[in-house]
Amino acid sequence: MSNLYIILKQLLIMFLFMLLGFLLYKNKKIDNDGSKSIANLLIYIVLPCSILTSFINNNMEIPSKLFLGSIALSLLCLMISISISSLLFKNKAIDNFGVSFSNAGFMGIPIITSVLDEKYLIYAASYIALLNILQYFYGQKLLLGETILKNKWDIIKNPLVISFFLGVIIYVFQYQVPDVFNSLSKSLASINSPLAMILLGAYIAQVRGVSSFLNKNLVISSMVRLVIIPIITIFIFKLLNVSKEIILPLIICVSAPVGSNLAVYAQKLDKDYIYSVELVSVSTVLSLVTMPIILRLADLIIG
Repeated sequence: MSNLYIILKQLLIMFLFMLLGFLLYKNKKIDNDGSKSIANLLIYIVLPCSILTSFINNNMEIPSKLFLGSIALSLLCLMISISISSLLFKNKAIDNFGVSFSNAGFMGIPIITSVLDEKYLIYAASYIALLNILQYFYGQKLLLGETILKNKWDIIKNPLVISFFLGVIIYVFQYQVPDVFNSLSKSLASINSPLAMILLGAYIAQVRGVSSFLNKNLVISSMVRLVIIPIITIFIFKLLNVSKEIILPLIICVSAPVGSNLAVYAQKLDKDYIYSVELVSVSTVLSLVTMPIILRLADLIIG
């Protein structure tokens, strides 16, 4: 079975989960408080368990050279995104934030698991952890327009960052986690895709109809996030002759749509929440078309 078929099948399943979330919101079975609760469950429990599971089950199989390389390349990917976004959207804070950071956790993790294998999540873990750190410091700076943030050490409490560093400890010391905790972590990680897609469907239900998908600014920002940045990243990886084992999970993260944390931070900081939700939603819907193309392109270019 080809990777392209698996990707399309997975994206169709994701679309159906999003449709479910859309219908639940439209029929008032999920409201804004409910979607916020789902987001908290994902951020504080499910996504951290997905990251931990990748370390727990693969800490004997992944060479340290590849793992350390994935950290350096994750940072490179994020710097590419941030540089392109700041160049094109310097005076548009929300677009700048959104284009800089993908939805690597909600969309990247389930696609990596389906298309590649659960063990490849270990390469994406550093990307997700670094992304969350940069969103907290650099992303909020973009939205606030301030250089110094209060409570900057709150990032240490971020569950995704905590799970990454716990995973690194498990990896370095080759610690064998007891079966009961391993099973618990795997069970919670398994609900990531359905919950994340239902949440995104609820976000999409909040957009202002078809007009959002005809909004030039939303489409341009989405296409930079979904097409321009991934293609540039692919060619840079090709020039660097990076191992394909690391490239594919990272390209999946890079080609994911605008991260839903944009809406979370916009709401928290009293910025344009509706526009943020629209940007997340429009890029998510468009990604159902662009992601298979980008991943196929990466497969052809990298070989």
